[in-house]
Amino acid sequence: MGPGARLAALLTVLVFETGDPERAAARGDTFSALTSVARALAPERQLLELLRRYLREEEARLRDLTRFYDKVLSLHEDSTTPVSNPLLAFTLIKRLQSDWRNVVHSLEASENIRGNEEEGWRVDVFTTFIALKDGYEKVEQDLPAFEDLEGAARALMRLQDVYMLNVKGLARGVFQRVTGSAITDLYSPKRLFSLTGDDCFQVGKVRE
Repeated sequence: MGPGARLAALLTVLVFETGDPERAAARGDTFSALTSVARALAPERQLLELLRRYLREEEARLRDLTRFYDKVLSLHEDSTTPVSNPLLAFTLIKRLQSDWRNVVHSLEASENIRGNEEEGWRVDVFTTFIALKDGYEKVEQDLPAFEDLEGAARALMRLQDVYMLNVKGLARGVFQRVTGSAITDLYSPKRLFSLTGDDCFQVGKVRE
């Protein structure tokens, strides 16, 4: 007889053998225990819902990190990426000045690592993150400063003003001068490199 069958037989005895007072007490204890278990199902359902929400937020954060990683990796693997492209130069400075810092020191990552450290869970994740954080801090002093980022943004704005570049085209990575119905290509990089909304916001701030 397996463990499940033995448990079922025990419960049958407790339910149907009513003559013995001791057995009756045991039945009462068993019923109380089962009632407590049934009541505990509702809190667990609440915990499941909270865990589901956390997993969705964590998945979204990891998707953002993966997109950032894939984007930067593609630039490093593409030998045709022109270093003379002013948009590429600006976004490189921005990544090194703020984007990488945000990745390493994001509140979400810090909270997750602290939690893992306290619980002793997934030590490999904690160790990997610490390696990334230490690596960033070792090169941090050599990275562009905020003043460098502002200077790169002003350089882009001056470029747009001097050559009367179409702003929407520039954001798409196209260097065109639009005069009336005439469109003149001033620079055609082999690979288009568009600006993100955050990139455009950073450039626009220098006009304020």
